[in-house]
Amino acid sequence: MTALALLIAVGVPATPVAALTPVDCPPFSREALETPLALPPAGDDPELVMADPTGLQLSRPDGSRGVAAYAALAKSVKYTLTTWLPRCYGDQEGTPYLDPRGNFERTIRPMAMAAYGLAVALQTNAYDSADVGGVSREDALVAAKRLVLGVVAFHQANNPGDFSWGHGWQSSLWSYYAGYAGWLLRDELTPEERRAVSRMVADEAAYRVAEYRRAGVPYMHSASGQLLRRGDSQAEENAWNSMALSLAATMLRGSSKVAENHAVAARYQMGSYIRKSDLSRKTLFDGARIGSAIKGYNLESNGVMINHNRVHPEYMSLITLKTSEALNTALINQSAGQSALYNVVFEYRAMTSTKLSNGIPAYRPNSWRINYPSGNDWGTGRITNYALLDLLAVQFTRGKVRRQADAYYDRHMGRQIALMGRFSDGRTYAGSWADTNSEYRYVGREQITAADLAQIWLTVYFGRHDRFHQGATDYLK
Repeated sequence: MTALALLIAVGVPATPVAALTPVDCPPFSREALETPLALPPAGDDPELVMADPTGLQLSRPDGSRGVAAYAALAKSVKYTLTTWLPRCYGDQEGTPYLDPRGNFERTIRPMAMAAYGLAVALQTNAYDSADVGGVSREDALVAAKRLVLGVVAFHQANNPGDFSWGHGWQSSLWSYYAGYAGWLLRDELTPEERRAVSRMVADEAAYRVAEYRRAGVPYMHSASGQLLRRGDSQAEENAWNSMALSLAATMLRGSSKVAENHAVAARYQMGSYIRKSDLSRKTLFDGARIGSAIKGYNLESNGVMINHNRVHPEYMSLITLKTSEALNTALINQSAGQSALYNVVFEYRAMTSTKLSNGIPAYRPNSWRINYPSGNDWGTGRITNYALLDLLAVQFTRGKVRRQADAYYDRHMGRQIALMGRFSDGRTYAGSWADTNSEYRYVGREQITAADLAQIWLTVYFGRHDRFHQGATDYLK
């Protein structure tokens, strides 16, 4: 199939694609199904009714942070629409949604993250066809829906069977990105499609509640200091395990499970980026003392995180995963729980001031460069995760720390835009993810970047329109 035919098959205008340019397609494990899976009937279940998302299509932030965030997100969307989709999925012509052709992380996660980035751009006034290769908004909406529904249709809550995914190690993360994208696109979906999105999110939340009841929240150290998992912090895993729960609690406001989902989400959030010293704090958070609800810790007292058997600044930065709750509640103009933001500013300060084993903080002073004292097993090219952490510090603190975070945001976003400036199609990384010296060694690296940039944009966008709120709750009580 020619490049032109591939583009037409995906539903976007014909934009030239360099045939020899490497594209990181997922490692598909099978051919696309000849007959697409049918979504279950919508039904009339009040547990699955999506709340009305508000705050969409507000004015575009025009300050320097917003300009940089928009520019990078637009480039990422351009890559999704004009390169990645046609090159990786262009053979699925005429189908209502994209078959992921596999039910594991490296097929589902990239689709979910690409859907998130595209839906965020489309629904928050961050889409201009002139900046994304000439793809019309109508065609981009089709592409976004096909991505979302491809993830949703193959979730076991909608189509159990050999090809389904769900109820796994990272499935809360995947369902969050596809679910939030589906929520943003709610008014573009049929009743059957809406309920399928809700069914996936509710099912993943129920699975995570069951796992919490079965095994509790996992930690690297027990509360007494016993090492439970050598070299393997549970911080980022607990953070992403909260994501489907907090989305379900916010998106499905009419569900009888709202309080339970919020409560278990808060346990995972508070139990993610937590230090031993936090367990003795007497201040109430989400209605309880931390030590009464949290039974272990994952960080050193200075905020340093050991993961993959090394000091790992990239995973230290991923405290941003649990802050996704603030984006959920911003969409309905409600308050996020305190657990969702606990230790975010502390961890930011650790990144900028705590000296690592080579005597340098993770953030190299006055530079965009990151200090990896033991190297980074994923490669050192990713920078958007740090820009996102910077921006959260800007949003949720004041004074000297905020000014410092603002300066680092400019450096890190400047680096990201420079990386993208090397290519005409909006991609970030050179070569192939599988190259020995790859800039970032993950097949979905462009889609991870898309999700980071979407969250950066949402943080600027909701912050500009005063949609972030945080109030006392009883989620931990």
